[in-house]
Amino acid sequence: PAHEHFITNLIKQKLHSNIERLQLRQPENNNSIYALYLPMHEIHELGLLYLQYELTLKGYQSIYLGQSVPLESLVEVQKSYKDVIFIGYLTVEPKSEDIKDYLAKLNEILSLNNNTAWLVGRKTSEINTNVLPPNTLLFNNLKEILNKI
Repeated sequence: PAHEHFITNLIKQKLHSNIERLQLRQPENNNSIYALYLPMHEIHELGLLYLQYELTLKGYQSIYLGQSVPLESLVEVQKSYKDVIFIGYLTVEPKSEDIKDYLAKLNEILSLNNNTAWLVGRKTSEINTNVLPPNTLLFNNLKEILNKI
């Protein structure tokens, strides 16, 4: 674990540095704002951080909410921004038994402003597409998301 944490933190440091450099430019693609977050108790942020780097590199505006974000915080983002696409990276959270409730609450929050959510990560394989809200899309990997943008 020490080696994994060391390398992960080096990669995160490089991503943060490059994202900051890229953010000095004005966003070129203002159609939507991407708000990136990890669900409560989720700390595996490397993939999400890489996605923010790619979005910024491509000239999109993104808001990085980070680790362990309560769903209620998405309501606050919607108060300040319109046309938000929330991207959640689900690696170990929510727990399998909580996924259905998580999606219902997410749908309720997104419906307030007719926004959408894109979900990616290992836990999305446990989501029954029959109960998937209409404003939520599932992705198998980051490459699929980047191709959709």
